[in-house]
Amino acid sequence: MKPRTQFLFVGNFLQKHRGSIGIAQKMTTWLREEDGITIPVVSEHENIYSRFIDIVKTILVLRPKRIFVDTYSGKAFIITLATFCTSWFTRSRVNCVLRGGKLFEFFQEYPRIVKFVLKKCTCYSPSLFLIDKFKNQNFNIKYLPNPVRLEKFEFVRENVNLFSLLWVRGFDPIYNPEVPIKLLASLKTKYPSITLTMIGPDRGLLNNCKKLATELGVIDDVSFVGSVPNEKLYTYYQTHGIYLNTTSYESFGQAVIEAASCGIPIISNNVGEIPYLWEDKVNILTVEGNDLDSYVTSVEFLLENNDKAKRMALSARTVAEQFQWGTIKSDWMKIISNSNDHK
Repeated sequence: MKPRTQFLFVGNFLQKHRGSIGIAQKMTTWLREEDGITIPVVSEHENIYSRFIDIVKTILVLRPKRIFVDTYSGKAFIITLATFCTSWFTRSRVNCVLRGGKLFEFFQEYPRIVKFVLKKCTCYSPSLFLIDKFKNQNFNIKYLPNPVRLEKFEFVRENVNLFSLLWVRGFDPIYNPEVPIKLLASLKTKYPSITLTMIGPDRGLLNNCKKLATELGVIDDVSFVGSVPNEKLYTYYQTHGIYLNTTSYESFGQAVIEAASCGIPIISNNVGEIPYLWEDKVNILTVEGNDLDSYVTSVEFLLENNDKAKRMALSARTVAEQFQWGTIKSDWMKIISNSNDHK
């Protein structure tokens, strides 16, 4: 009989479809490149139902001893449920890695199905926010933050256009891409040379954003870049004046950490993980409810108080350094080598 696979990572390995690379794909790639540790992963299918079939088939064929499954809300929870149910046939131990910023809301809507899975698994999460939300549900959740390769995101501020805003997300309602465009229009009278760069894949709102920029008279001041490989993002973080994080949900804030590592001052909607990792006016400026006037005030503060902006950026870099790959890698190596890591 074919020997059992030790580990399997289940998640979204969709770089060839979306351009962006998820944290599980990054980490398994780094382990292979640095230590020769090959961990099978699944799935590269973009369609959720094709992914479902691929995951079930892979688990049945490989019969892994342990499975780490990235767990999100909504339809994506089907992947976790399929992984958990299939593991019964292979007697695999399932570890859920809770990543979705809307996961607690999903739990409130479907408590039985979420409890059915999570109470029987050891869970990890990079999100103190999620751990706090679930603290009264008797789930076994351990904190395991996402890693950042800081050597890829160096603190460099030598060629910065101060009057340039940067936004890095997908054009999806969750990320509110209209907000930076409205902000740019509001700032134009006081700062005529200010510009906005928007990076990310189209998930339905790109044309709406271009139309909005045209209507507000700022289309020539917005650069719609599209998707940029993660390893190239530093060139934008290091040359722009202010980073905007307008998401409605934030389970960790990988892009915020990477931006902070490069030294760009950050303004963020104060949601999810943000108040757990960051301190307003110390290493970040926060806005409640994506309030446009508050964004305007925050941008004006950074542009007119350069010394304070620099101090905040240095403090933010210190926060980012907590998540260096070397440190987080050690934590992961302990987990995957610990055969007793289960309830």
